[in-house]
Amino acid sequence: MRAYAGQLEGDFIELFCTDLLVPVDFHTVTEQEAREEKPIPLHICASRLPDGTVRFRVFGGVLARPRCELNKKPRILRSGAFY
Repeated sequence: MRAYAGQLEGDFIELFCTDLLVPVDFHTVTEQEAREEKPIPLHICASRLPDGTVRFRVFGGVLARPRCELNKKPRILRSGAFY
């Protein structure tokens, strides 16, 4: 996932495919990733992408409220990671 506007240390990112209750991957943004605006690698098997669209949900702040939700078609790399 490319760095996003307002990326902060401690943001919790979830990746969903067809089931919006069970994430297929997740990540907590580190201080270095936030400071350097680094992309966040998330992994999913290409066979789990029936229509090629995934959904991201970002939680942040003390109350862990959703900060944003994104739908996008990922750029899949050979390793299974995508951006």
